[in-house]
Amino acid sequence: MARLFKVVRSTCVHAVAVVLAMAAQPLAAQDQPSTGDWQAICDDQGCRLAQSLVLAQSETTVLMARVFDSATPTLVLTVPLGSFLKPGLLMAIDDGAPRAFAFEICDEFGCHAGVPLDDGLLRDLKRGLKAEIAFVDGTQEQVSLSLSLVGFTNGMQRLTEARSE
Repeated sequence: MARLFKVVRSTCVHAVAVVLAMAAQPLAAQDQPSTGDWQAICDDQGCRLAQSLVLAQSETTVLMARVFDSATPTLVLTVPLGSFLKPGLLMAIDDGAPRAFAFEICDEFGCHAGVPLDDGLLRDLKRGLKAEIAFVDGTQEQVSLSLSLVGFTNGMQRLTEARSE
C-alpha cells in the first residue's frame, strides 16, 4: 500500500509540475497601482514591486517575484514548498545565458531565493520582455515558468520616486 501511494503521489506531483509550467499566468493585485504586469505596493514595510504567477483554475501561486527597494534593490523569487532546494533556481532574461541562484530559506509561504540586482542584472531586467525561471520540484522534475518583464522599468522608476519622497 505504501509503495502504491508513493507512485500515485509522484505521478500527481509530476502532473502538477507540468500544469504549473503550462497554465501559470500573472495575477493582478487588487487596489494597487499597476505598471504593466507588475504591481507597485507601498505599505508600512516599505515599497516594492510584485508579480505572482497563479494557476487560473485553482488560484494556487506557483511563483512570486518581489523587488524590494533600497540602495541595491533585491529581487526575491519564491517557489512552492516541497521544491528540491539543492540545485537552486535558474533565471534567463529573454535569450540570455541562465544565471543560477541559491535558495536561502523556506517558510510557510514557500522557498525564497534573494537576488541582489547589480547594475548589469538590473539593466537586463529593464530591457527584457520575459525572465524564464526554472527550478526543480519535489519529484526532481524541472519546472519552467515565464515571468513577464512588461512594466518592470516603469515600476522601478516608481519605486525610486517613492523613495525620494
